[in-house]
Amino acid sequence: MTTQRVLVTAASAPAWRRLRGAAARAWVAGFEERREGRGGAVVAWAPSVADAERLAERLLEAFGAAAAEAVTVAITPESSAWRTEWTRHLRPVALTDHVQWAPVEAEESASAPGVTRLCFAPRFAFGDGSHVTTRLAARAVERLCRERPGLRVLDVGTGTGVLALVAVVSGAGGALGLDVDAEAVEAARDNARLNGLDARCQFAGTALAEVAERGAFDLVVANLELRPMREALGGILRAAGARGRVVLTGLLVDQAEEITRALRRANASVAPPRADEGWVLLETLA
Repeated sequence: MTTQRVLVTAASAPAWRRLRGAAARAWVAGFEERREGRGGAVVAWAPSVADAERLAERLLEAFGAAAAEAVTVAITPESSAWRTEWTRHLRPVALTDHVQWAPVEAEESASAPGVTRLCFAPRFAFGDGSHVTTRLAARAVERLCRERPGLRVLDVGTGTGVLALVAVVSGAGGALGLDVDAEAVEAARDNARLNGLDARCQFAGTALAEVAERGAFDLVVANLELRPMREALGGILRAAGARGRVVLTGLLVDQAEEITRALRRANASVAPPRADEGWVLLETLA
């Protein structure tokens, strides 16, 4: 069976930003980004034509209604080692002023004073830190955990566990990460062990509704696109309870108002949104 390459290209800068976000959500198995002119492309590999077509369908669905006009899709045979190809391009990322997220194979370099280096083993799960929403969320989580050491944190849609790990190195008492993808849960557990944080970070595929019934968390963070955010929002608010803080991202600027209205209907006070490169972060106030 010949491995297939899925190449999806966007010609404009706005479409490229949206394409990157859609790929980060739809292709949790990992992908490569390529900047081309004002736009760019994302590439993933699949073991068969049928699998490649499913990858393309998921990406176009995540992109939204304008996909047919904004992007082009090409599926071609590929003989390279597709399961490791994308990892060659990973580099350390400064998630915050105090935390760096680095592939375990990356060359060790001297860190600035006060910077913690968190390592991860590249796997087929979202969380390499390159997407702007990961950095938006990491900065908010770090700030809140440094302000109030000992917080109990819930990370919904944890991917490789990056936000849970940021929470505990920033002062959280403990963190629980949830993900519906079993491979992501396994990767997050491996990354916690890799950084010696497995005693304070737990990861599971448990349903959010079940976890929310067990008691309130001090901070709940979720980096999800709009549709899963809609579905998860009730459970997120129940998990936070009356006193917990909520941090939400994964939303485009034009999607933020819908979730803001939903938060206010639930009697939550919402801080002014933080935006970066067309993406937005929402945060409730105590």
